[in-house]
Amino acid sequence: MGLGGHLCRFDWYGDNYVRTKKSQIRVLLAINNEENAMKITFIPSTNLPRAAEFTFNNMRDYYAQFAPDWDAEKVLGVTAELINYDIQVDSETVGVMRLQYDGSTCILRDLQVIPSAQNKGIGSAAIEEAERLALGANTSSLDLRVFKVSPAVSLYKKVGFIIKSEDDRFFNMTKPLST
Repeated sequence: MGLGGHLCRFDWYGDNYVRTKKSQIRVLLAINNEENAMKITFIPSTNLPRAAEFTFNNMRDYYAQFAPDWDAEKVLGVTAELINYDIQVDSETVGVMRLQYDGSTCILRDLQVIPSAQNKGIGSAAIEEAERLALGANTSSLDLRVFKVSPAVSLYKKVGFIIKSEDDRFFNMTKPLST
């Protein structure tokens, strides 16, 4: 499977990722400073309604301001056909990541981390995982669209995204990928 993540999963321990076979969960890489390590895992979502709830709850303030008719059911309708991943920390689901491929571009359609798990490196790890998956699918860039008022804009800039265009509400950002 060229898009990755379906036959195996990738676990993050601090600054290292570890390939783990789904049928045989075991760590294949030794970890430094194990007592402070946080295990971040990306697993294909099997509960899409729950993933839609994560997004709706995280984006509730934005939806109230910019799209008051949105609810979790509408989120599910527009995300069900995307490549959905649960983001887990120490086996607890703390977020979702959604990807879509369009020619030579991988689009990070959604990245949500619950507030209590934010600012702990999970978003950065998710972006690295998205880059890895995008490169595995032979794409040349990772693109996204983000509300201008979102605090995530600073994260995206920090990890190398640049603004390629904007409108009154959104930045359209891109990050060129190289092997």
